Amino acid sequence: MKKGIVVYGFPCIGKSTLCDSKENDGRFLDLESSDYHWMFTAEQENMTAEERKGIDKQLNPEWPENYAKAIMEKRNDYDYIFVAHEGKVQCINHKIPYWVIFPDYDCKDEYIERMRTRGNPEEFVQKIAANYDNFVKGCYDDTTAERKIVMHKGEYLADVIKRIENE
Repeated sequence: MKKGIVVYGFPCIGKSTLCDSKENDGRFLDLESSDYHWMFTAEQENMTAEERKGIDKQLNPEWPENYAKAIMEKRNDYDYIFVAHEGKVQCINHKIPYWVIFPDYDCKDEYIERMRTRGNPEEFVQKIAANYDNFVKGCYDDTTAERKIVMHKGEYLADVIKRIENE
């Protein structure tokens, strides 16, 4: 039986890295919202989610219900399903329990550097930089999360999962 824990993960905590790593033995899924949010051409279907950012696309008329349904279904198949903000919103709307994993306030410079290193558009980096403390405060203040886990400097999601599983 899979744990089916839905985790809202702050940008750059290492969701994709963990899911693409050899440590992923089928227990982790990075449930990319753009695959449900947008309709893509055949050519765009062959692009990665990062490559699709900034291209013209058409809204999927089934959004956001299709994403909420996918979250609920995938809980049966994985121990941890990682979602971005849109997934957290759907969890709240559909009363799906979720955890929040996020960096502490003193990690701002590290996370801005992570965003630049992975090639996020500078506009996105600047938005996060300008609002970082508010985003972190929002995670601390989240009253609907079943569990909140704060990451420290130098930590990645894989480290946090190991910590959780050793509790």
